[in-house]
Amino acid sequence: MLNLKTASRDIQNAAAALGIKSGNWEPVNAGTSIDALPDDAVVARVSNSRKSASITAGDIRYAGLYLD
Repeated sequence: MLNLKTASRDIQNAAAALGIKSGNWEPVNAGTSIDALPDDAVVARVSNSRKSASITAGDIRYAGLYLD
């Protein structure tokens, strides 16, 4: 698990939208481009001491367009 501060801005924004602003993350489909994945494909797992969530390719696309 890596520190969430080392994740891309889109992963950080998607995690913050789910209520996780600090903690750890783990890449899942690291070798595949986000554009090649369907919206429901898990890209990363984020967690802190209270919550854990899966970030999907659709979440990353949404965060890139609307969250900043």
